[in-house]
Amino acid sequence: MAKRRIEQVRLFTEEAGVMIKLLKLAALGALMVAALSSCNTFHGFGEDVSHLGGAISRAAK
Repeated sequence: MAKRRIEQVRLFTEEAGVMIKLLKLAALGALMVAALSSCNTFHGFGEDVSHLGGAISRAAK
């Protein structure tokens, strides 16, 4: 009976380890998606500032 219980605990521990790895992978994926989308947002913000600077320059002439 003790060997069976040890085997159950070992299997549970292995399954928990796999779940932790999957959660880490999912978190990494979500972080990568967030980072890529924020780069696009900052790029758009930079373009907006550039257009604003051009409009101010044209208005000053």
